[in-house]
Amino acid sequence: MEVLAALPRNRRLAEDGRYAVYLLQGNESPLLLDALTRRREEAFRALGEGSGRERDQDRYDAHYEHLLLVDEKGRALAGAYRTRLVRPELARTYGR
Repeated sequence: MEVLAALPRNRRLAEDGRYAVYLLQGNESPLLLDALTRRREEAFRALGEGSGRERDQDRYDAHYEHLLLVDEKGRALAGAYRTRLVRPELARTYGR
């Protein structure tokens, strides 16, 4: 994935030599978001699921954070997870 070469270093959370973990807001890179949602649809189809569309994308993707595991040596996306960070005050009020 060529788009991985443009991942901002300041969004890298960890690395171990071969793999690196990044956390990006969905709207930070429309090209990356396009690639992620295509790969997500491919992964769902491999499990007999999927939307049947070109991408598995919804209105939340641009606003959620995406945790990426990148194979730095192979320049490939090894995994991704869409998540939403919660403000500390909400976690204190509603979390247990």
